[in-house]
Amino acid sequence: MQSYYGKFEYEALRSDGRHIWLLINARISNELEGDTFTIDDFAPDLIVCKNAEKQMLFARTVIENANYFKNKFLFICLITIFVISLYSNVATIHV
Repeated sequence: MQSYYGKFEYEALRSDGRHIWLLINARISNELEGDTFTIDDFAPDLIVCKNAEKQMLFARTVIENANYFKNKFLFICLITIFVISLYSNVATIHV
């Protein structure tokens, strides 16, 4: 009998005070002893993955902000060109 409790991420505090992320994959062991059983698990440190994830989210925010301001700038340029062309047409009619 092997049933998985599933995989989940867990933020833990090490004895030296550092925060680490673990990937827990627990399951009940095949070796039952009477009414007791063993839970096996595997918990690698995911801190490198979590740091990369934070950096990607930050980069995405920077890119989205840059795109927002680019669109605002282009809109202002378009309005400016429209107004200039509007007034230049009026000026040529009167000349």
